[in-house]
Amino acid sequence: MANVIVVDNGSTPSLKELAPSLNQYSNVTLVESTQNLGFAGGMNKGLETAFKLDPDVVWLLNNDVIVESNSLAALCDFKFENPDKLCIGVVMVDQATGKVQTLGGYRYYTMWGLARPIGKSLDPALIPKAQPSMDYVDGAALFLDATKLREIGGIPTQNFLFYEELNLAYALGGKSALALCADAIVKHKGGVATKKLDLKSKTYFSTLAALRYTQQHLRLALPIVFCLRLALAVYRGATTGSAGNLRNVIAAGRDFLSSSKT
Repeated sequence: MANVIVVDNGSTPSLKELAPSLNQYSNVTLVESTQNLGFAGGMNKGLETAFKLDPDVVWLLNNDVIVESNSLAALCDFKFENPDKLCIGVVMVDQATGKVQTLGGYRYYTMWGLARPIGKSLDPALIPKAQPSMDYVDGAALFLDATKLREIGGIPTQNFLFYEELNLAYALGGKSALALCADAIVKHKGGVATKKLDLKSKTYFSTLAALRYTQQHLRLALPIVFCLRLALAVYRGATTGSAGNLRNVIAAGRDFLSSSKT
């Protein structure tokens, strides 16, 4: 039987109040945080408890997914057959449309600071047999080698809600450590965590994370990434009649420069 760890990442009202029946299950442990620690912080809170159980693998799931039957068994079999794969993704299916959201994860273009979902809008019945080349696994369902994850200290926490999966992939060794298990299907509502943020906050945190990642991996592309973010903010401002996004891109750039000097 799998051990299930549920993290209450600063919910209001608390999960203990919303789902008191969790206490009925001997294999379920509730871990609580009084504040929202972001994706990485919340996952690491649960991993602290998970690592005490000395697992071989851990499966990190968002709270807006539905796991298809046999998916966990398929992932375990895939990992057994491919021990060198440290982070394994699934076929992520949009709950509303029934189409693929991602086949495992995303390609990331460091020169531009932009990501592209692999296999978006495909029919799940027509998935290619070849392994996709991905730069990071979709964070809504991360099947991970527990030993390696503990070795690197859990999910990297330098950013809030954005770029954690990309930083994780880099810490695990890059593309060669990633894979797709095509027999594991997960339905995803999508964006529940980030929808709680307003557009201005999303713009700020995503821009700051993009600049930090670019500085680490392709410093020469920093002007391109920042200018592209400015251009997108201007476009959104023109279409919505609000200059808030532009101000938040500029604020992120200012804070990035300030932190880089210290």
